[in-house]
Amino acid sequence: MFFNRASALAALTLSVGGGIAMLYPNSWLAQSIAQDANSSNSLKPRWIRQLNLTREQTQQILVIQNKYKEQITESQRALQQAQQELQNMIVGTANQQQIRDKQRQVQRLRQHLGQLRFEIMMSVREILTPGQRRLFAEQMQRMQQTFIKKANNSMSINEK
Repeated sequence: MFFNRASALAALTLSVGGGIAMLYPNSWLAQSIAQDANSSNSLKPRWIRQLNLTREQTQQILVIQNKYKEQITESQRALQQAQQELQNMIVGTANQQQIRDKQRQVQRLRQHLGQLRFEIMMSVREILTPGQRRLFAEQMQRMQQTFIKKANNSMSINEK
């Protein structure tokens, strides 16, 4: 039962948080993973060191990242453009139907980007050992909680 719960938690966390980090080629995660395995461990974030990725795992993750890099970049660009257009329409003179149509387009683009992220997460999942998956999920959950706390603190400061 515990293993099933841990697996479900890992999958959810990876798809929501961890998988996202794997998508951005210039992100700190990608840079951390891309560092040569012979480089000093002190240069890598602690949680990457704790995963103890082998050189082969690191290379496989980079291959996955490169495979999806262009699709992710194009999808992000299209989503940002559609979101900007939606914002302009909301404050502009567009009618309700046009705004609703644009919102549906934004939703479809978000869904497509989410599907790409899920595919990356599933590919990376196959590379990690069960122990690494569990550890990664736990680390991503802690990072998400920290992010949420910071966001909540920021909002409460702005409300004062």
